[in-house]
Amino acid sequence: MLARFLIGQIEAGESSMAAAQRETLEEAGLALSQYEIAEDYRDILFYPIKKGGHKSVVYYLARLTDDGANVKLSGEHQDFTWANLTKTRELTDSDRHGQVYMEKAYRFILNQDGFGV
Repeated sequence: MLARFLIGQIEAGESSMAAAQRETLEEAGLALSQYEIAEDYRDILFYPIKKGGHKSVVYYLARLTDDGANVKLSGEHQDFTWANLTKTRELTDSDRHGQVYMEKAYRFILNQDGFGV
């Protein structure tokens, strides 16, 4: 099983935050009005690419605020699940970057008033 986060390219003139919001709508069918983004959380992963040089991925953290929201996956994904940290560790066991991101996000959540689990 492969578990991955929503991901996409930043389009010309677009901020990384705007790209994340667009990709969330395109890939999961969730509008910005249905979730809250943690303003104080942003994590950047830099990694080498085969052609030389590096790429980066910017991770944001959000929580669903619309209990009635329905996830509508794009053709890029086959399935989804809501998972606690323990289950996420299992799902991302082959993705070390995903595990590191989730651990950082979980620590952030535990230290935030009003954005908790």
